Amino acid sequence: MVLTVLLPEAEGSTDSDAPKLPDTIEVPVELTAMDLTAGKSGAEVETAETQGELYAKSAEELETIFGAKAAVRSYSDEQQQVQLTVTAVAVEAGAYTPAGPPVDAALLGLERSTRELVKVGEGVCAVYWSQPVAEGEEIPDEQPSGLQCQLGADGTTWLLEGVGLDPEEAIEVLENLAA
Repeated sequence: MVLTVLLPEAEGSTDSDAPKLPDTIEVPVELTAMDLTAGKSGAEVETAETQGELYAKSAEELETIFGAKAAVRSYSDEQQQVQLTVTAVAVEAGAYTPAGPPVDAALLGLERSTRELVKVGEGVCAVYWSQPVAEGEEIPDEQPSGLQCQLGADGTTWLLEGVGLDPEEAIEVLENLAA
């Protein structure tokens, strides 16, 4: 005797519910997904394929951890001056302090610490600077050495980790992806 049990899909578990990440992202420059093989040959194809496998495995692990669909993809411009990894998980966003709580630079005798937690629109970014700025010194107009941002939109948490962007550009990327 063969017994077949048909179970309904769990709510929120269809592939159509999975967050989608595009092949390219426009910020000040065009960023291309690092897992694309078109136009590549030899070792470049193998590297791109490995990247795709890594993203798929990362998304699978996130789905196991959070019980919700996820997507992960990295992007770069041609000169590799702007590089970022975007993660999307179909769960509501929560509190976000990836480097710990905010630090009051003035209490440390600084104009700017090596890390800041800043709110940009509906998003939050942890911004990292290569050097602190001493009290009384002018804060230079420079790109951060890196950042991590989170935006919650329509039941999905959008995360970005990267270099070559300022917090406003990073949140704009996440807003455009979430739209």
